[in-house]
Amino acid sequence: MSTREASFPESSPPVSPAPESAAQRRHDERLAHLESLAPALAHDLNNALGTMRLAVENSAALAAEPATGVLLQCLEDVTRAADRAEAVLEAIRSYAATDLARTIPIEVNQGVSAAALLVGKEVHRRGGKLELQLAAHLPLVDGWTTGLTQVLVGLIQDILERGEAGGRFNVRTAREADSVGILLRAEFGARPGGLPEPLDHAASGPGLPSAVEIIAAYGGTLEVEGSVESAITVTIRLPVPK
Repeated sequence: MSTREASFPESSPPVSPAPESAAQRRHDERLAHLESLAPALAHDLNNALGTMRLAVENSAALAAEPATGVLLQCLEDVTRAADRAEAVLEAIRSYAATDLARTIPIEVNQGVSAAALLVGKEVHRRGGKLELQLAAHLPLVDGWTTGLTQVLVGLIQDILERGEAGGRFNVRTAREADSVGILLRAEFGARPGGLPEPLDHAASGPGLPSAVEIIAAYGGTLEVEGSVESAITVTIRLPVPK
């Protein structure tokens, strides 16, 4: 019986991993945002659940009493807290979704509001304040709501990491001649003897490059002014389709 020596194929060179697509990179950044915001979001949801639990307990105690007005207030508290929890969970679900293959008509205020839901508690946790001034009846623009939300969440987180605690953030939307504008302004107390540092150097983390990329993909522009030493203004303009 003849024997044959086993042969093995020559080892092939290692395969380099495929380059990460821009869409995958943006998705990974959103998941990283959610990971860093998880404690604040969990606190937000826990507050909503606590409000509902207390209101239900009060309702049960008042069930046999004639204090109808107080009972109705408890039920309104339950509804309000449930709406808050539902909105936060929907914002998380949408933020974790993958990118759309194309742009669609979107409402700018919806993206701004979702960003406030996601990052607002983190701003508050750091002693700051986030205010929204949303113009009514804005025209639709081409984009993706979650992408716009990512722009604002990333920028605010980036500024939070580099600015003084207790900053005040204001996000305002407005109709301009042929575009919809978003103005993000962050104000901090001046540091004695501190030298101002421009945002493109001081806050060059994931927030700013991704923001520029996303807004450019929507045909818009993004401009930054100021420093994390005192105040930062980010102006975003998204064209209105003709």
